[in-house]
Amino acid sequence: MSTRAEAEYVGRRAELLAQLVLTRRKGVSVFSVGNADIGIDLVANLPPMRVKGLEKPVQPSLAVLVKGTSVELDGEVDANTYARSTWKPLSANPLILSPVVVLLFSMEGDQGFYSWLMEPRLYGEGAPGLDFVDTPDMTKITRKSIDHVFDRVESWYTMMAGILMRHAT
Repeated sequence: MSTRAEAEYVGRRAELLAQLVLTRRKGVSVFSVGNADIGIDLVANLPPMRVKGLEKPVQPSLAVLVKGTSVELDGEVDANTYARSTWKPLSANPLILSPVVVLLFSMEGDQGFYSWLMEPRLYGEGAPGLDFVDTPDMTKITRKSIDHVFDRVESWYTMMAGILMRHAT
């Protein structure tokens, strides 16, 4: 397989694996951004949720950057080593004002790992934030770890909705 053909194969498979992982949670819809060069590959819409004090439900979403490799990644240490070698160009992407996660998949054994790129934070009551992650901290993808990602996104959107919509009620 030529280098270009292998890169296309790895990229396509990584995106399919990402869609599979993200749709493990019932009600999550995943959309490809296509060829738009905006720094993300997919958007995962979580199920709409009710937020106290708001009449309409809130639609939380997660921006996803997908990376793939044909290199075998035996664990989080290998995934961090690989991710750090490709992380610097990621910081050159446009600023996205929503949580962004990077999903990394090895084609050897379909191993998957994630790290935040724009990490949702809750700084006390009524103070949500997004922190740009300078150095990846890859975590093995499991059902529990992806649920943790979704739970953080939902918590962040709950707090953001309360701030952004406080004058709408």
